[in-house]
Amino acid sequence: MKMLNIDDATSLDLSLITVGKCPNCGDDLVKFVHKRPDGSERTAPFCKACGHKELAKREAAEIAERYEKATKQNMIDYFHKSSVCSDKEMFNCSFGSFEIVDQETKIATNNAARYTRAILRDEPHHLIMTGKTGTGKSHLAMAIVRTYLKETNYSKRCLFINYRELLEMMKNAFIDDDSRRKIHINLMKEIKRADLVVLDDLGAELGGSTAGSSTTYNSDTLYSIVEARQNKATIFTSNLSSEELKKSYGTRIISRMAKHSEGFTLKFSKTKDKRVTPLHQTKGANSL
Repeated sequence: MKMLNIDDATSLDLSLITVGKCPNCGDDLVKFVHKRPDGSERTAPFCKACGHKELAKREAAEIAERYEKATKQNMIDYFHKSSVCSDKEMFNCSFGSFEIVDQETKIATNNAARYTRAILRDEPHHLIMTGKTGTGKSHLAMAIVRTYLKETNYSKRCLFINYRELLEMMKNAFIDDDSRRKIHINLMKEIKRADLVVLDDLGAELGGSTAGSSTTYNSDTLYSIVEARQNKATIFTSNLSSEELKKSYGTRIISRMAKHSEGFTLKFSKTKDKRVTPLHQTKGANSL
């Protein structure tokens, strides 16, 4: 191998050795003979003629990889910390861990997957899932969010909002100015602007299947959300039937929920209350 010296070099530390040809200009690709005290290379091979450096390529790749990892972690952190869901096991729900027990749950799974493909094409559809408790509506909703995040390379903002818990947070914040500002300004703003939002368990705050009409405060809060999300991907789940939803919240709210939901309404009427198998025992369960 040919030894080179930088013109003004007086130290062996600056001696160079040819290790190949530059992919850009064909001139010699060189590197320093002497390594750092810790044994690592001073630089990757580089070309003096055109300035091409393998190190630059490697560093660019490493920076891109770090950026991608940081972006992914930021979106996962945003999803976990900004969502309103006290049941942290819900964040592990996936299509792989959803229990298909009958034809109804099979059809629901297929339709949920179809909805996911639609919003991945940036179609602002709404998905409405109604039916009895324990049929897996929330599980499927979370599975959609997880898939959406992964398939968009964690470039989208997603939120999972248990509506009853949101209302409790808002009511409790009335006695604390800082909390009230945080919820009304920050959280509600995020709910309205996120790329995909799940509004889970509508009607639970009214007493479930025996629900009556919602309060003015409740209706105004829900209307504010559904109005802002008319043209954004949104998933609604409820243990109430469509008629009970209309009775409880009124036509004005339900019509906005139903906008863009044609072909994307799932009703669980036959599936028994199976409850989701504990995630640590369910094959295919995994976290984000």
